Parts: sequence; C-alpha cells; structure tokens
Amino acid sequence: MLMARLATRTAKPDGQCYISPEKVDEYMLQLYIKTLPSIGHVLEQKLKKKGVQTCGHLRMFPKEALQRDLRTKTGEMLWNYSRGVDNRLVGVIQDGR
Repeated sequence: MLMARLATRTAKPDGQCYISPEKVDEYMLQLYIKTLPSIGHVLEQKLKKKGVQTCGHLRMFPKEALQRDLRTKTGEMLWNYSRGVDNRLVGVIQDGR
C-alpha cells in the first residue's frame, strides 16, 4: 500500500509511475521523509534535528532507537516505511446499495 501511494504521488499530475520490487530500495533511499504518510510538521522537525532528511538517513538508526525517541508504534512505522515495508491490511469497502 505504501509503494502504491508513493508511486501515485510521484506520477502526479498526469503521469504514471511503476516502482518495480527490484527498484524499491533505490527509490526509498533518496526519498524525503516528508513524502511518507503520517509525517507531519512536528515529526518532520524532530527528525531533522537528528539530521534525518531522507529515508536513507532514517535507515541509519536502529529500530530500537527510533522506538525509544519517537514512541514504539511511530518508531516501528518509520523504520518499516524507510525500507518500503507497509504491513497494513488492504481492505474492501462494501457499497451499501
């Protein structure tokens, strides 16, 4: 779900973007953290104070350090997102007609 969302943002306004599984790592390394979902202004500023501007920078931090500094769920989410991993379930919305 994360990679589809990021590809959609990259393709706007009217293009297409396909990120093959082999290219995920390369794509994520240079991606600015602000581009990730759930990164608001406050979290972005906290990360910038640590010298983090890209997912490549974020990857240098152990998961435990991110969890300690940014809370457990947020730290784990950022650790995963910086690697292109999104464990959220994709659901189906049923039409109530």
